[in-house]
Amino acid sequence: MAREGRMYIKFVTGCLFYMLLFTVYFLYMILGDDDSVVTIDESEFAVSINDHQRDFSTTIQKLHQREKQNSVDNLIHSRWNVLDLGSVQVAGRWRQKRGFLTIGIPSVKRARGAEYLLQTIRYIISRTTLKEKESIVLLVFLANFDTDYNAAVLKNISARYGDYMNSGFLLVMQVPEKYYPPLTNLKRNYNDPPNQVAWRSKQNVDYAFMFFYGRNISEYYIQIEDDVMPAFGFVKDIRAFILKNYKNPWVCLEFSLLGFIGKLFKSGVLDKLARYLILFYDEQPCDWLINYFLSSVTQTRHIYNRKSLFQHKGIWSSSSEKSKQGPFKAYDIYFREGKLNNE
Repeated sequence: MAREGRMYIKFVTGCLFYMLLFTVYFLYMILGDDDSVVTIDESEFAVSINDHQRDFSTTIQKLHQREKQNSVDNLIHSRWNVLDLGSVQVAGRWRQKRGFLTIGIPSVKRARGAEYLLQTIRYIISRTTLKEKESIVLLVFLANFDTDYNAAVLKNISARYGDYMNSGFLLVMQVPEKYYPPLTNLKRNYNDPPNQVAWRSKQNVDYAFMFFYGRNISEYYIQIEDDVMPAFGFVKDIRAFILKNYKNPWVCLEFSLLGFIGKLFKSGVLDKLARYLILFYDEQPCDWLINYFLSSVTQTRHIYNRKSLFQHKGIWSSSSEKSKQGPFKAYDIYFREGKLNNE
């Protein structure tokens, strides 16, 4: 016990000795050899403080920039992650061979909506030849959150056009609501009613899903609507216009003046277009976003076919706000239906 006490005293004494030694060294560094107090010039001190303030401010700015960039990166990745093929439900047979043209038709529940869609499918079938059908895929998107309505429409399509679904000519896709980004409490950039903002934002997401799913089906992709009528020989005219612009760099050729109807893309760009629309889905309507997208991929002008190949037939909009104004029909004055060709 006495031995342990002596060891403890030695330990404490040693600690005190080294503390005293450190104190002497510290006073020596501050007071100097002549025991005079060291003075610091105020101007030098001010410069030093300012330098530290600038360094600190720069560091804070960099941290804010990094935080902002991380927020942007997280936003981009969170929105791009919406585009997951596992979320797409498809009825119909996928063709192994890549075709010439995919015709995309988004369809939304509204007055006479199912009737419009069935009529448009019938138009496409009747105005394409058997040979053309071998290299065309009609991609219909039932873009409704009402699953019972979708089931009824799909049942109707299958009953009427089941053979075309089995042949791979007709595919019908759906995406459950849970895979969509938020569609409420969105920015009202143009002071539009919330319902209108939600409608146009959802339309951007609908199109993004279609472009992403359809990007590897055919060489080209054209977007129309579920209430249009194609001209006779429209596939032949599309081929001719593509050939006419073969030597010109382009991303989008246009076969109608109305909205997004008749816009044809090289399938290789659909992935970028889908991601672009999903990234800015809540900013602007798709008819406006496409202009910015084309500029970003160096297509600085619209390239129109001399005649429109698709005429708008519906009178009821898929927008609830527009439907409140009553029936309205938009005509493309450059549309020419042409004549039946029995090739």
